[in-house]
Amino acid sequence: MSSAGSASDEEAQELDEQRADWTRRILVVAFVASTLALIFYHLQTTKAGLSSALYLITQIVTTIGYGDIAPTRRLHRALIALYVLLALVVLAYFLNNFVKMLTDREEEFMMQVIEQAGHSDIVHEQLRDDRLWGKNTQFCKSTVLFLSYIAFGTIFYSTYEGCSCGYGSTIVEGCDPTSYETCSQGKNPGQIKDVVSAFYFSVITLTTVGFGDLTPMTVVGRYIGIFWMLTGVVITANWVGQLTTLFLERNDHAEKKKLLQKVQTLVDEVFAKLDYDNDDALTRAEHHLYMLQKYGLLSNATLASLDGHFDKLDEKKSGQVTLEQIRVFETQPTYALGAMYI
Repeated sequence: MSSAGSASDEEAQELDEQRADWTRRILVVAFVASTLALIFYHLQTTKAGLSSALYLITQIVTTIGYGDIAPTRRLHRALIALYVLLALVVLAYFLNNFVKMLTDREEEFMMQVIEQAGHSDIVHEQLRDDRLWGKNTQFCKSTVLFLSYIAFGTIFYSTYEGCSCGYGSTIVEGCDPTSYETCSQGKNPGQIKDVVSAFYFSVITLTTVGFGDLTPMTVVGRYIGIFWMLTGVVITANWVGQLTTLFLERNDHAEKKKLLQKVQTLVDEVFAKLDYDNDDALTRAEHHLYMLQKYGLLSNATLASLDGHFDKLDEKKSGQVTLEQIRVFETQPTYALGAMYI
């Protein structure tokens, strides 16, 4: 590639990074501004306290949606609907960045395997064992954190809100908050959270199921709940992600180990399959395919697909493909739609 072409690519990459940076800034500013505007409108129209406004926003952002506080005015409902749509756009943007980060990590690991191609198979097996150990460690850490959040919710809400009469729009009329006995045994008892109920409430909340039969009923409970829900939902999502990754990693580890053992015992067969010109020697390209398949980076299905793509280009069956043939093929109308499936 010429220096002019390299400079052009670098400029294009820099421009893409600037656009991504500005997109991120615009989304963050729009989300923060709309959050503040919605809180202000809620305070002005409902005359509720700040805790209720923040509590409502938290339910929207975390998708818990208890339903104990809901908008009643048309304008309020319209604003919240628009806010939810904006929140989805922001969530999709950052999820995309998260997936890209995972993809980059996978590519980095594949590069490590390729860079160790000159070493023994024991080195490659050690790389995969280390990777699996790392996934196990991450899962254990996320599990401890996830269970800690459930334990906190269970202990806090079963003690501080063992029985609550609520306040504001969620107040239980006729409930006597003087003591646990008067609250729980009166004519109109308050909301009771014993240990089992608080555990149930914590799990239902952190998993964003949010039935709404049990909710934070005090000012302190809601302020604590705002932080607990916002961070807890993220921790729960991380735990589910780590668990999914661990299952995938273990399956992949077992498959790669079997493949490595199979290749070690069937080297002649793999060699013969990739020696396309049958000269008992591998060219540079054939060697690359051999190493990729040996270490599980190239499946038989992908290799067969690549062979099929080559055969389409090599109409004269010469065993070679020219640059002109590639250009002609890629300018065909069907290529743009079908190339991704080849």
